[in-house]
Amino acid sequence: MRSKNGLAQIFFLLIIVYFVFVMISGKDPMRSDGISVSVANPVTLVRQENAQMPKLTYCFDYPFDEDLRQFIRDGVNSWYGAFSFSESAVGCQIHITAVPYVQMQNNDINGAMAEAQGNLCDGSQYLAIVFNEDRLRDKSSYDPLVVSTLMAHELGHTFCLGHSQDPNNIMYPVMGMTMPSPLPNEYDIAAVRMMIKQ
Repeated sequence: MRSKNGLAQIFFLLIIVYFVFVMISGKDPMRSDGISVSVANPVTLVRQENAQMPKLTYCFDYPFDEDLRQFIRDGVNSWYGAFSFSESAVGCQIHITAVPYVQMQNNDINGAMAEAQGNLCDGSQYLAIVFNEDRLRDKSSYDPLVVSTLMAHELGHTFCLGHSQDPNNIMYPVMGMTMPSPLPNEYDIAAVRMMIKQ
């Protein structure tokens, strides 16, 4: 019979082997969903893979004030890793605009603050994130975290993601007492990267 110290050493060695395997292969054998994960710093990995990332351009088709533009840019850039982004004055792929609530496509949703129109999976010719112009006038509705989170959430739909049941996920459908994460997590970015490869 082995001593407790011997068993602890074997267990510790198995953990080290497991993490080395995950680092080398990028696959976690404990996950059944097929998503590759990394234990390295995701920002470092993103920068290393920058040359392989698809590039998307976005433009502002509405005269947002500069503060709102910056919050929206923060939401766009939160998806860096799935795509690299550049802002363009003309000829962009994703239009960022605002219209009165009654003109929004999903105006049956009680006072929606923003919506995605079109997505990369269905071959849409027009991709847009549309903010509710009526709500824009109420500055309390659009603090920096809300605007960045809304932009990241609606871009998730543009990138083919549906809603999440996890209230801490960027794709959770309701902003209320619990605020979803303002950033897509590594699994969201991995899911988008897998979808765009298909």
